[in-house]
Amino acid sequence: MAADLPLAEQVAGILAAGRVAAANDAAARLHGFASGRELVGRQVADLLDVEVPATRAALARFVEGGYRARDVETVGRSREGARRALLTAAVGVVEAGRLVAAWGSQRDVTSERAAAERLAESERMFSAAFQDSPSGLSISSLEEGRFEAVNDTFLAWTGYTREQVLGRTALELGLWPDPEARARTIEIVRRDGFVRHLPHRLPTQRGETLELLISVQTIEVGDRTKLLISAENVTELTRAQRQFAESERKFALLFHANPGALALSRISDSRFLDVNETFAGLVGLPREQLIGRSALELGLWPDEGERLRAFAPIFEQGFARQVPARVRAASGEVRSARISGATVEIDGERCILVLAEDVTELDSAQRALAESEARFRDAAEGSLDAFMLIEAVRDDRGRVVDFELAELNQVALRMVGRTRQEMIGGRLLEHCPLHRQVGLFERYRDVFESRRPIEGEVEVNQPGLHPRWLRQQVVPLERGVAIWARDVTAQRAEERERSRLESGFHRGQRLESLGLLAGGVAHDFNNLLTGILGYAEVAVRRLPTASDALAPLQEIARAAQRATELTQKMLAFAGGGPMRFAWISLNEVIEEMVELARPALPRGRRVALALARPAPGLEADATQMRQVVLNLILNASEAIEGEDGEIGLASGEVYCESERLVAAELGGELAEGRYAFVRVSDDGAGMAPDVREHVFEPFYTTKFTGRGLGLAAVHGIVRAHGGAIEIESEPGRGTSVTVLLPLAQPRS
Repeated sequence: MAADLPLAEQVAGILAAGRVAAANDAAARLHGFASGRELVGRQVADLLDVEVPATRAALARFVEGGYRARDVETVGRSREGARRALLTAAVGVVEAGRLVAAWGSQRDVTSERAAAERLAESERMFSAAFQDSPSGLSISSLEEGRFEAVNDTFLAWTGYTREQVLGRTALELGLWPDPEARARTIEIVRRDGFVRHLPHRLPTQRGETLELLISVQTIEVGDRTKLLISAENVTELTRAQRQFAESERKFALLFHANPGALALSRISDSRFLDVNETFAGLVGLPREQLIGRSALELGLWPDEGERLRAFAPIFEQGFARQVPARVRAASGEVRSARISGATVEIDGERCILVLAEDVTELDSAQRALAESEARFRDAAEGSLDAFMLIEAVRDDRGRVVDFELAELNQVALRMVGRTRQEMIGGRLLEHCPLHRQVGLFERYRDVFESRRPIEGEVEVNQPGLHPRWLRQQVVPLERGVAIWARDVTAQRAEERERSRLESGFHRGQRLESLGLLAGGVAHDFNNLLTGILGYAEVAVRRLPTASDALAPLQEIARAAQRATELTQKMLAFAGGGPMRFAWISLNEVIEEMVELARPALPRGRRVALALARPAPGLEADATQMRQVVLNLILNASEAIEGEDGEIGLASGEVYCESERLVAAELGGELAEGRYAFVRVSDDGAGMAPDVREHVFEPFYTTKFTGRGLGLAAVHGIVRAHGGAIEIESEPGRGTSVTVLLPLAQPRS
């Protein structure tokens, strides 16, 4: 192997290529073989434990030492695999820059190493026992008392360092304040060889004084006699003993001054060792008659079973609190009590200390309270209203941030759709988050903090469900609020329906009265107009063409004709006038009236048609249907402010349910089914609700140039045809008027 290779490669090369060339029998026995011949040819790595770092380290030292090593320890391995500690000396043979051989000797030091390890372990154990002992230990010379060794406990007690103590005496350090007492102690040790549990007060460097019990004995170290001093720190024990004595004094004081009824008795025979005056007053006997006698003997228990039941938890566990029991006073009255007690040992004898509380009145009050709560719970459960009791939950700053659900009746549970087990003890906002969304949580918090009850109705809107109305009464309590709630949604709906019906009834009566009035006026006015128009026409025919009176008479005739049209509208509103029913196409009527009205519309008006195909058919008076469509078109145009605007007309068929018909004007008595419709919409200013209430009344108008008969006439014509009218309008969003008319059978 080349001698100039790196160290690691040389070590690896020795292990890989090194083989035994010659060995004596002694070397063979070190590795478990009988003779040296058996080792010849074996690899060096087979005879060493190469996994042990010390083996490779020894080979490295051999290479680094110029292929020389002396007293290098390696770990060998026998034929059976046993490890041996071997002390090796070796010299290498180098030729032409290559290590070609090495010879050396080995000695088995396994036993020596084991003995040294045991000795070191023993010393470590002694050192650990000495240094780590909870007792304060010191070793000093017998003659002068100079410290030669001290443990950490000794140093911790005295407050000195090891350097400050070693080589000095206890007298020099002030650890033995009375030299004569030390001299007497040493004299006893010289005579007897030891002293056991000698009380000693040890001053410390910190100015404290520790109470110790010291034991002193002589030990032989080599050829010299030393003093071994072991000390136990009984400072806390002494303090505890003093405290115990003080505690006994205080116990006696508290026992007799305690307002509770206390009794101390032996367990073995149940005889009272002591009782205080409160206990004597409870049972109605003087203290002197109680001490030395048992409760059974005095008849203070109704029976032995009652006593065993009361004391069983105390005997089993050593302590018990508030055990229910029945006791008998000297008067014979049996009263309710709560027994708390503990077993104690006094002078080596097991005793029982008992505190008895007379709870007769308390039990009566609790029963009354339980009955009251049961009645309240029955009332809450039987109530038609939802009931909920919630208690305030505060954050670190004392603010109410939630409520805990303390009680709910079945009606409340049905409202939230949960079980009692899911709700009780839970948080309001977690289990009923809707309370924050609709402001109920803030409502409850305000009542709780203001201490003022409130009552009123609140609307509850849940996604995907119809709005509900709840009538609530919220009452503040000490720790929360009590809530009674009733679902008045149906009642509200009935009230709205009643109001709607009453409003419709009154409007119908008003319109009927106006209709009668308009009809009467129209008939009388029409009769007068007939005469005026007839005589005007006769006069026009009789006058010469060049007569100056001809033009005024013609104006009279035209005015009378316009007045006749006005009376026709009044008659239409009143439902009077002749009607000729026939099958008509609704689309044809709409298209005809659009073409007729278009020239009369302002230049900027746009008309958008959305007519159903095939066209809906009606059994109706065509003239009156034309008037309906024309009036709606003109009304929509007048509703649009400015030049620009759009009027939409649509037709079609629709199935109307009774709810829709009831909500429509004139639809209260109609049967649900399929209806034809014409819808006229505009993008004008729209109408406020108070305006919509009066749109069908004759002569009611919001337009400066209007006469208020357009929609009134539509109303009368639709009523006469058994139809209904729907109006949708909001200020700023335009108006849409839908006329629903009974469908006619299609023409063949």
